[in-house]
Amino acid sequence: MDAIAAVVDEVFRANFNYGGVDYYDDPDDPGAHGPQRGDYLSDAVNGLTQTVDDSVLSALVQQLIEDDFYLPQDGEEPFYLDEDVKYERVDAGEGGHGLAWHSFCHTITHEQRFLNPKASELLGDIFKYIHLQRDVSSRCPIYRVGPNDRLRFHRARIVADALRTEIQDDPARHLGPPPRRLGKPNRMNPSGISALYASFDVATCISELRPLVGDEIISAEFELTRDIVVLDTTRFAAPVRELNLFAKDHIRRLSQWRFMQRFMSEIAKPISPDDEHLDYVPTQFVAEYLNKLHEIRIGKERQHIDAIIYQSAQRPEGKNIVVLGDAAQVKGVSLQKTPTFPSWTLSLGEPDAPSNAGVRYVPRSLKAMVVSAADFPVTQQLLYERP
Repeated sequence: MDAIAAVVDEVFRANFNYGGVDYYDDPDDPGAHGPQRGDYLSDAVNGLTQTVDDSVLSALVQQLIEDDFYLPQDGEEPFYLDEDVKYERVDAGEGGHGLAWHSFCHTITHEQRFLNPKASELLGDIFKYIHLQRDVSSRCPIYRVGPNDRLRFHRARIVADALRTEIQDDPARHLGPPPRRLGKPNRMNPSGISALYASFDVATCISELRPLVGDEIISAEFELTRDIVVLDTTRFAAPVRELNLFAKDHIRRLSQWRFMQRFMSEIAKPISPDDEHLDYVPTQFVAEYLNKLHEIRIGKERQHIDAIIYQSAQRPEGKNIVVLGDAAQVKGVSLQKTPTFPSWTLSLGEPDAPSNAGVRYVPRSLKAMVVSAADFPVTQQLLYERP
């Protein structure tokens, strides 16, 4: 019983605490509150261990009370009380993941930008075994998709009359990602390293451009030419699959899930033209780490992450995808020609798109649209006049 109590004690302390109370808004009695929430110790331990023998349950509870170490001389009180208090399940929170993320952001932003082994080590701890996570529907947030899945996504540009013909002549080039040497910094890529940002529907794609009324927009569809591995952060919006509290990695997996719910909001933040580049250095580093260093096991293979799916900040019901590395290159686009876009100037002799380019333009998917109206949903907050 002493050995069993030691196991139960570790799990119970990690998942239970004293039950809270609901306070009443009573001007005459500021401290008025209802009964304590939760179960008495015996019932809470029974719910955790599913003990079927009352004598065993009684012995286990008594062992927990006897082994409860505390120092009364230092003002400490016992944790286990059989009749005086109730206990309830507590949220595991983000555990050490939140602290690790804070430390990572600080070191990569203010201490050492490049060749930072500390940053890579912190990310390794944060994303460790993330491919083992499952939501309440047993869906994994990391999975492989390919041409057979018929996955299509949309790219768009705000255009003027002079550019319409150029896009019609070569939509793959002018609606794909910019040439690598001319890639501008964004949430998931630094300058000079291109990435393909797209949306899964036209409405979300247009909203990400933040156009003005009267702007002309041309969009096109792209599809995958090979299998890629994606991290779908939108799946962390669902509850985590219930885990056995006695599983050794229960706390780690639950805290990782809680952290990823915050992280998916972090990478979905809209980017303003006035944003400082330091604001998205951490997410740029994360994308490169996942694409180049972090390995996950899918079947018998170890692979890197080629793309990240995230919720749109401009249109919450929409989803975006950013394709990274060679997978972001458009198949069939040669970079040796100099595009006629004024903002794209290439040196002759730049290499073609790699043979393992991951996307291609969908023929006859080109569409032209004009923004005829704008809608701005708001969240209201009542303000009182200052005296």
